Amino acid sequence: NSTSYAMDATDATLDVTNNNSNNNNSNNKPSTLEEFNYATSQQQQQHPEASDDAWVVFKSILKNEGVGALFSGGRERGIGAIPRFGTTLAMHDFLEHAAYHAGWLSHATH
Repeated sequence: NSTSYAMDATDATLDVTNNNSNNNNSNNKPSTLEEFNYATSQQQQQHPEASDDAWVVFKSILKNEGVGALFSGGRERGIGAIPRFGTTLAMHDFLEHAAYHAGWLSHATH
């Protein structure tokens, strides 16, 4: 009974092949937790310098990439927030007026 694992890095999928010549039913497949543990161990072997300590990661980013890396993508997130906020505000206004005209509210704010 031998089980081989292959990790495809391009789409981060885990291919599990069970080579059991006596019994090829689905009960021999590793559990999702086993697959996750295997993938995690492979990632840790490939990147032994990786750390779970947030402070170590923070200092590493500052040292290697500078302060600007902490704010990368801020402009894009800000530009994306403008239409979301506008949609939320318009929906709130519409629902508030609809509730007022339906008699569910005693007064509308404008």
